[in-house]
Amino acid sequence: MKTPNYQFALDASEFYFVNSPPGGFRQSTSFHYDVLMALWIVAVTWITKLVLLGLVGMSLYSLAMILKKNAALKVMDDPSSGVRKEFTDKLAAFKGSSEQVEHLTRGFLIDARTNMETGLTTLTTLGANAPYVGLFGTVLGIIQSFGILARNDQGASSMIMASIAEALIATAIGLFVAIPAVVAVNGFSRRIKTILADCEAFKENYLGNR
Repeated sequence: MKTPNYQFALDASEFYFVNSPPGGFRQSTSFHYDVLMALWIVAVTWITKLVLLGLVGMSLYSLAMILKKNAALKVMDDPSSGVRKEFTDKLAAFKGSSEQVEHLTRGFLIDARTNMETGLTTLTTLGANAPYVGLFGTVLGIIQSFGILARNDQGASSMIMASIAEALIATAIGLFVAIPAVVAVNGFSRRIKTILADCEAFKENYLGNR
């Protein structure tokens, strides 16, 4: 019995064996390919939407943290009741030696820095990683566009444009999360350094006038 001479072929929309029986393997593999492609496009679409929702959540969380941290630093930076006032009162009431004053200052500044820098690590992480999350959403959107193009669906042009727009929105939201977070971290760090430097300067003046 002669073995059928099957040859593998591939085009833009299906794969099949040449010389296969009519309505046989070619039709079956083409159907399976279309089903898998449709499932893949649906999966990528939902993953892209989840990425967009995640980016929106990151944006809101970052904004809330920035506002909360700004309010906390305003209290700590208040000349009448903030960190400077607490340090000067504690140092004025201290009666130890110069070495003990150094130890007191070092411990106070470490505690003050730790309290003031609470939350900055999270903002730094958001600012550093949000663009990559947005880029991930963009890549998924482009993959989705090529999948739609490969299926040659009617109205594919409008669907491709919508997918590309969605992909670019992911990048835009990622940058919208990152830029304010990075700017806020830099501004908060500068304010914290100024407060600690003022405390250090007061300590030097205190020791110089003893």
